[in-house]
Amino acid sequence: MSTFAVLHALIHSLSKAEKRHFSLTVRQSRKQQADYWQLYLLLEQQPEPDIGAIEKHFQRRSPEPARKYLYQLLIKCLRNLDAGQSVDSQLSNLLQESRILLDRGLTDACQHTLHRIKELAFRYEKFTYVLLAIRLEQRLLTQTQFHNLTEQALVQRHQELSQVVAHEQNFVQHSQLYEVLLHRYWHRNLWQNSREAQYLNDLVLQEYQLLTTLPYPSFESQKLHLHFQSQYFLMSGDYESSLRTFHELIQLFENHRSVWADTPVYFLYVVDGMLADLRASEQYAEMTYFIRYLQSDLFQTAGLRDLAESLAFCHRMHQAMGQQETTMLLEIMAVREKQLARKSVAIPANIHVETQFLQARAYFQNRHYNRALTLVNPVINEAADNIPAHWLSLYYMLRLLIHQGLGNFDYLDYELKSFSRRLKKQSQEPGLARILLEVIQALDRSRKQRSTKLPAIPWEQASHFEKQLLRLLPLPGHTPAADNDFGFA
Repeated sequence: MSTFAVLHALIHSLSKAEKRHFSLTVRQSRKQQADYWQLYLLLEQQPEPDIGAIEKHFQRRSPEPARKYLYQLLIKCLRNLDAGQSVDSQLSNLLQESRILLDRGLTDACQHTLHRIKELAFRYEKFTYVLLAIRLEQRLLTQTQFHNLTEQALVQRHQELSQVVAHEQNFVQHSQLYEVLLHRYWHRNLWQNSREAQYLNDLVLQEYQLLTTLPYPSFESQKLHLHFQSQYFLMSGDYESSLRTFHELIQLFENHRSVWADTPVYFLYVVDGMLADLRASEQYAEMTYFIRYLQSDLFQTAGLRDLAESLAFCHRMHQAMGQQETTMLLEIMAVREKQLARKSVAIPANIHVETQFLQARAYFQNRHYNRALTLVNPVINEAADNIPAHWLSLYYMLRLLIHQGLGNFDYLDYELKSFSRRLKKQSQEPGLARILLEVIQALDRSRKQRSTKLPAIPWEQASHFEKQLLRLLPLPGHTPAADNDFGFA
């Protein structure tokens, strides 16, 4: 993604309150005619970043200095808005305050601030800040020659530090195990053999050993354990146990709401991940309960409402597609259009790319080919350099299928050759490119026969991650999740 594309995505992700704050900052500085403000207005009006229009506006001047300053100012404004709202920002400010006090020799005030940091960090389980506070406290004690501190009290402080370090080390090792498990889940085909099964069981045993040596339980360690369990059950084909673990995870978040209440986006993406796993295991009926969480009051702040509604829309579309409810797709889209008619929506660029694709696919499945094409063409023609390679490949593939549905066989010949050349040069996602090339060859055979029959996908060649991407295409030949491609049932 280009630097201007990053800035464009950042501007279009701003909520109304954030835009208002930024505009007020510029007006107070009385620099409405400055280059960076003109660049902001230009990018805000563009649906996709248009470098040519930007260069034309700046004429012989380089827009790069304005871009750099605008980016830095936007980040600064967002940082100022966040200051004091989240526990992390409060702790960060208190740490900075304590360093300033210590550097100026105000040791009593520094000690008082460090005590506040540790108290707040322990309450919200921000153990990294506890470590930083203890290290700063050690520096303070050394500078004051351990004034009014007994040796026993000093040893207790050392034990406190050792416990926090042990907890963080345990958490890091636990996270690494989970990441290995998650990577294998998404990017490897696990076949039914004893070696792979033993490797999976070894990971479970290592996780159990880490849990038994945990210095003290915390919300993060419990959350990570439940994530690990749910992933293990998914890989084992035990979807019922995985679903039960998801409900336990939801209950854990409910019981520790005070820990994450200042950053609800954290819980939002946890729910989003659960829904993605339910979709991957084709438990479509179970998705409804979790989609309702995305529509709850937890995410009704201005910045999160748009994101939560957009994610709920995506998952409802995935659910309807999985349940073969083709007409339901149009009903879901109609509700979404009414939402968008009432207000402007600020969502991350990756979510926008997905929602656009899902709507185009829905139109395709309902044989509204021209409407589907009006959604696909702008992304390919205007935003090709600014979206991930796998999404661009899916958009190209859908456009080929649309032209086949329209019977544009002569144009399809040109498009097939062009997309084939692009895939052969593609260095990212080589497995996906290889599979799509096979699909294209089958599509070309249908074109030569003037047939609108859709080609099947060679699922046996795909990793789990690639299968989830390929499922987004309206193609036959899908292997049900019940077949348990991980082979550990």
